[in-house]
Amino acid sequence: MRDSRTLIFRLMPDSLRGRIRLFSLLLIALPVLTSALLFGVFLKGRAEEQERFHLDVLLEQYTAEADDWLGRCMADVTFLAESEEARHLQLERLGRLLTAFSRTHQGFIALSYVDARGFTVLDPSGVPAGMDISDRSYFLAARRGDSTITDVVTSRATGLPVLIFAAPVRGPERDFRGLILGASSPAALDKMARLAATSEGRIIRILDRKGERVTGRSGPLAGVVGPPLESPLRELVFRNAPLPPIYADHAGRIVVGRSKTLKDGQWVAVAETPLRVVHAGVWNFLTVAVLAALAVITLLTPALLRLTRSVEAPLEEMARMARAMEEDRPDMDCAPGAFREAPDEIRTLYDAFVHMTGKLRDTISQLAVCAITDPLTALANRRSLMDEGRRLAGVCRRSGVPFSVLMIDLDGFKQINDTLGHQAGDEVLRHVAGRLRAAARSTDFVARYGGEEFVVLAPGADAAQALSLAERLRAAVESEACPLDIQSVLCTVSIGTSTLDGAGTPEEALEAALGRADQALYQAKNAGRNRVRAFDPASPGS
Repeated sequence: MRDSRTLIFRLMPDSLRGRIRLFSLLLIALPVLTSALLFGVFLKGRAEEQERFHLDVLLEQYTAEADDWLGRCMADVTFLAESEEARHLQLERLGRLLTAFSRTHQGFIALSYVDARGFTVLDPSGVPAGMDISDRSYFLAARRGDSTITDVVTSRATGLPVLIFAAPVRGPERDFRGLILGASSPAALDKMARLAATSEGRIIRILDRKGERVTGRSGPLAGVVGPPLESPLRELVFRNAPLPPIYADHAGRIVVGRSKTLKDGQWVAVAETPLRVVHAGVWNFLTVAVLAALAVITLLTPALLRLTRSVEAPLEEMARMARAMEEDRPDMDCAPGAFREAPDEIRTLYDAFVHMTGKLRDTISQLAVCAITDPLTALANRRSLMDEGRRLAGVCRRSGVPFSVLMIDLDGFKQINDTLGHQAGDEVLRHVAGRLRAAARSTDFVARYGGEEFVVLAPGADAAQALSLAERLRAAVESEACPLDIQSVLCTVSIGTSTLDGAGTPEEALEAALGRADQALYQAKNAGRNRVRAFDPASPGS
């Protein structure tokens, strides 16, 4: 199951545009194709059901016509057998009657009188007299007084397949005096079948109890109607049970078939239509339906593309803005109110996204500033100091210019906090930070190092210039008291300076310079505060 889902997702387009268009197409195509398939299955069943009904009607008409023909032939032979000429064995007059009857009744190919011994005596068709048929079943039945219509037999005179109609001849005393025999060709039944089977590919055949063909032995249907019916089907039809709805015929073709008995249940007529013929109309209808559906899809495609585009365009624009935010590109442009042709939900989503994007961009900018700015003094914080210090140290080293560091500490800050409170201490820190920023050069970088300590990075300043800058900063702080609510506080600072040397990486050199400036700061503190000192390794505490 998981593998099949993975395969489905792999086959899906990666882009939203591709997925929307794929699913839009599927939403149109799948219902159409599914409906066509289900309707086709329904129509196929209906077509098969209608064909079976037509075959039943056809067999009803055909078997009635065949039984009528057999009955008329048998009635003709019985009429001849009961004639005065036959009963009184007036052979000359009987011969003339048989000849005249053969000329007026085209259903017989031969009419003969057979005597009581089983030998032919009269045959107007020209077959020599004296042929012994005493072993034939119809002769034995006639001796018992029964009239007979045989299955198809091979004529001893012509070697052709014939149907025999035999009626016994009884004398005035009801004694057996022979029989009248009429021979007919099964082609008459074939002709009836051809006329009845009006549909292309439809076949009607008659089978006897042994499954042997009665029709299809000669004429145009020779070789078309197959060999004996298969045993299972033969048993079904002679039990008067219906054939399977669909089965394979003698040639292996899948057919729809129906059956009906005739000749008092001795024969069975089977009508079959190839399944491909039955379904031909269904497939033609489905072809037209699918083509019509494709035409509708083609007509709807422009509107579908316009609809999908109205959804895709805002989402693609939002994706573009999201990528721009991810890549931190400043050229990200958000246009509220765009895509007025988009659906209301998409337009609302887009406008909200643009609004949130603007707020997020402002928040990110604020966070970026907060990440490098001390919130109390608005100076750069220690993290920013270290990043900018490494950069300036590298630039000055590559350029061959000096670079100095000033470490500054607010004198007596703990006493201010203890006596005036932490809120007053915060005001003092903000005041000192402002004085340092105002007195520093434009190229200097002023930062809060932590607590009451500040650092000034002075690119381009050597040791002497660093001392001069430090003195200016000290004087600037001392020159203006910090105004508080109840009183003003005069602030002083102690400053230690150090210049970078060429040892180590820029980061290592910066760390070392800060350490030396810190030592110089303590030297200034030890000297009485409100002082400026350059790092001197020979001084106490260095």
